[in-house]
Amino acid sequence: MFYKADVAESKTILKACAVRVLGLLLISCCVANAKDPQTLRTFSVVEGQIEPDVTVVGDMIYGVANGGTPESGFDGGFIFKMKSDGTGFEILKNFVVTGGKHGGWGEGMSPNSPLVVVDGMLYGTTMLGGTSAQGTVFKVSTNGTGFSIIKHFDGNPQGHPNSGLTLQGKSLFGALAVATALDEGGIFRIDTNGLNYGVYSSRAVGASPLYPNAPPVVVGNKIYDTAALSLIGEDYGPGILWSVTTNDTSFTVMKSFPDNVLGSTPTEVTEDGGWLYGISDSVSAFSRGSVYRVKTDGTEFQTLHAFSETNNAGYKPVSGLTVMEGMIYGATELGGANNGGALYRMAVDGSGFSVIGSFSAGSGNPRNPYGLAVTADALFGAANSDITGVSTLFKMAVPAVTQPNRAPVFDRTPDSITVAELMGMAVTNCATDAEGQAVTYSLLNTPAGA
Repeated sequence: MFYKADVAESKTILKACAVRVLGLLLISCCVANAKDPQTLRTFSVVEGQIEPDVTVVGDMIYGVANGGTPESGFDGGFIFKMKSDGTGFEILKNFVVTGGKHGGWGEGMSPNSPLVVVDGMLYGTTMLGGTSAQGTVFKVSTNGTGFSIIKHFDGNPQGHPNSGLTLQGKSLFGALAVATALDEGGIFRIDTNGLNYGVYSSRAVGASPLYPNAPPVVVGNKIYDTAALSLIGEDYGPGILWSVTTNDTSFTVMKSFPDNVLGSTPTEVTEDGGWLYGISDSVSAFSRGSVYRVKTDGTEFQTLHAFSETNNAGYKPVSGLTVMEGMIYGATELGGANNGGALYRMAVDGSGFSVIGSFSAGSGNPRNPYGLAVTADALFGAANSDITGVSTLFKMAVPAVTQPNRAPVFDRTPDSITVAELMGMAVTNCATDAEGQAVTYSLLNTPAGA
């Protein structure tokens, strides 16, 4: 247990408890729990399932959904927006299915997340559809007008963009499921005006990426991404973290993720202060997923947290890992206090790991999150629901960060300290250990006047 904020009141409530046990005075911190995530909107089976990553700009949320029923007209997916308080839901673009098998639909089908917002325009990708049924890059204004395709993938050989987009300057970057004639994955680049299209992918020494499915990270002249699998010769290998340069396409495998150590499916990375932070979400006999970091030059790889089923901290981390003000925020699909997943936070060096929200059972409540977006004030994300076949968009206020305190330092012998003074120390000097848990400390002698 550690200091937490009551997010409804935006206050930290602390309660000091002094208990006498067999002549031993114990002092501990008793704290109020943060409130759990709440449903902003439920998406019906007719509408389909929200894609993992929403984009939050000011008080607006932008996202995409897929998998609605054919009768609804939503089976090609759609783009939506809504206010961050859950009101004002609006469908900006519906990808109507009109073609044949596997999506010969000119406007695209199966949009990916996240969307990128630039000067009042939303940019995104569809995995299927377009003139060659190989996917598209599109744009549409934030009010739903001006939809157009800026790139049709033709499958010769590139096709099937498998992630949302990253913006760097005026260029958009995204992951391709197929980038070479050998069906290896890669990264594409295209300017927001549809010009300067290019692809980055090459056979690395020993391995090449298969099925990259996360938005790339661009730092300087290097592009970073993950792949769920790799190709080693003619055989499948473990997932990899890899980089490629924007000027000479020099390709490097930065880290391989063998299943018997870290989990074989690294799923995303984000950059902060010269470090890449990422997750592996594999659940196997050897792993329940992990959070790691490595310097952008490939050195100093560190596992920051290895998840476990043996506590209530959750396991199987999901997309949306965010670094903000020296803290890492993330979500797990499974585990937690109610076995419905959890929201967690830790310092960038891995210390102070704590659960800041749990997903609970109950009709319509969000459970088993599969995506997260973090702002300075709130955490938003996509989750399943206790109602079969339904997905939800949830929200939870960001709890205040309380720095660990040291145990009290006495300036005189304990037997001269009054109970009133001791109780005051319990409020202001509750200690926490390296894992962010409260420490109960004791005095071997009962203070005078107790």
